[in-house]
Amino acid sequence: MKSISCGLGILVLACGLAWSETVPVYDVGVEPDSANKKVTVTYRMAETNGGVANVAVDISSDAGDTWAVPANTFYPGSDVGPGIPADGSLRQFVWDARADWNDQYSTQMLVRINATAAEAQGGIFYVSGSQLFRMNLDGSANTLVSDGLPKSCFLTTDETRNRLLFSTWYSGSAVWTYNTVQGGAASSFLNGPGYSGGQGIAYDPATATIFAGLYYNGLYAYNESSAQGWQRIVSASALSPMIGQRGQIEVDPAHRHVYFRSAYNGTCDQCRWIWRVDYTGSNLTQIVRANGGDAMTLDLANGKIYFSDDPNNSTIYRCNLDGSGLETVLTIPAPYVFCVTLKLDVANNKMYMCLIDNFVTWENRAIARANLDGSDCEILRAYSGTGEGFAFGLFLR
Repeated sequence: MKSISCGLGILVLACGLAWSETVPVYDVGVEPDSANKKVTVTYRMAETNGGVANVAVDISSDAGDTWAVPANTFYPGSDVGPGIPADGSLRQFVWDARADWNDQYSTQMLVRINATAAEAQGGIFYVSGSQLFRMNLDGSANTLVSDGLPKSCFLTTDETRNRLLFSTWYSGSAVWTYNTVQGGAASSFLNGPGYSGGQGIAYDPATATIFAGLYYNGLYAYNESSAQGWQRIVSASALSPMIGQRGQIEVDPAHRHVYFRSAYNGTCDQCRWIWRVDYTGSNLTQIVRANGGDAMTLDLANGKIYFSDDPNNSTIYRCNLDGSGLETVLTIPAPYVFCVTLKLDVANNKMYMCLIDNFVTWENRAIARANLDGSDCEILRAYSGTGEGFAFGLFLR
């Protein structure tokens, strides 16, 4: 990879130009905003065979001797990260130096753009309040991509259509969507089952079916290829003394199974379970007792369920798909006390977690990563939020 720096006179930044053999970057421009400690960079990329490139940004504060200044936080609509169209169009990103560099700003900096031809790669999407963010799987290139979501508790990915699907709590639990390629604003996509209290959501692209849980009304399915509308496949009464569905939902498409957690208000002396049911609503089965927590996901390649539970809702367990072979994987790191959601990147031996540090305000949160056996747990990003939205998911390629 070659690198060229171009001087910009008295402007606060000079710009770096970097490319791979197949993705030249050109027409680079910089517009500093010292008052707000942010920098706008524009650029173009030549066309690639795949049509997209992975774009990363490096910052140097010492004229290029080192590139140690973090560049992880970008304003909405910034063209950084994987899947950026390489078609010669003018692209732009706005770097938030205030957030990334401890409120510092310098007039002696260089920006370097690294563009590599590739298919669109994975990323982490998470919600804080009404805002949807995206960052790379290593925690870099954190970017606000959309604002205006209603209270969104959980999300699922549909990689065949490049979209995210969100459950929402109010107004009949409508399903919202966000296009990961086109970007723009998230929008209401589908009226919910008609009751509030949207919880987990999952999608099977092979059958074009959305599965959604309601806190007080059980589990529903919606087939996008039919005109039947929402069908309730598990009633609240079938889960008694549980009152409905709570936490994450996951599907096993090969066997047409839905795995879900149940809901209960108050203390029920170990009465909550992880359940399994067929897509049609038949063969409802208790799999493993899980009285605490909301997180639950599947490793179908190795036949495992990962989930959070007591003590103190802060322990991650795993077991076989039939509930046998229960083992402790990890206890989430202090000061965090609760794992809200859990997702796996099995191919790379990683689990990702959304954590909170108290049960009242849910204000201080973090995205964490660990190996599937619980080792090497690390905080990728700490952030502030409110209880009005905490959906989290992985978009893997």
